[in-house]
Amino acid sequence: MARAKLGALLNDLAGSVGSATFQNSNAGLILRNKPLFAGNYSQRRTMRRLHNYSINQAWNNLSSTDQAQWQSFANFINIKQRHSIYLNITGRALFYQINFYRLIYGISLLQLPLFSNNRQTDLHITLSIHSGQIRVNMGRVPTVTDEFLILYITNKISKSINNFTNKLKIIPCITTGTSYLTITTDYINIYGSIPQTGETVGYQWSIANLHNGLITPFQQGKQTF
Repeated sequence: MARAKLGALLNDLAGSVGSATFQNSNAGLILRNKPLFAGNYSQRRTMRRLHNYSINQAWNNLSSTDQAQWQSFANFINIKQRHSIYLNITGRALFYQINFYRLIYGISLLQLPLFSNNRQTDLHITLSIHSGQIRVNMGRVPTVTDEFLILYITNKISKSINNFTNKLKIIPCITTGTSYLTITTDYINIYGSIPQTGETVGYQWSIANLHNGLITPFQQGKQTF
């Protein structure tokens, strides 16, 4: 189970999201990992450890000047810590948050911040099944040179459930320049099978700016197939 405070950018995480477990520490945000539901457990553990190692190593390899730039960027975007309305999140926590999503979606790490508060234009998405394939239908065609989709989906849930945040797992789909994405393989890798007619799933999404790493506020939806 994960506890997340959602806003224009995640500013506090604790618990589990998909296969990732977050903990807050004096040093910033720590990412720990556990295997996903299906697939080669050893391979998945290795991949998550490599993600964690990559973010740690990238931060440690930054000069003190570069690390100070991340702190300045955190102050610039003015996102507060969860337990204090007076303190901004640390530059290291921001570095972790931005680069966690970039690694999950196969995008190179953002080594230095771009001092811009710009966020992408949001889009509306729905889910559907066509010929046994799960589609993510998008209200506009994403500009792949500027943005990428962050997507969380649940396993099958009851139609009556409205609060499904703790059931969401991240879907590592690759954003393309089309009006829909097919996520069947990614969904099966996590949950073992796709939803059937009459079954319901919850989902949550955001759009990340490819250049400065900032994301739009998360939105949620629920789909009965």
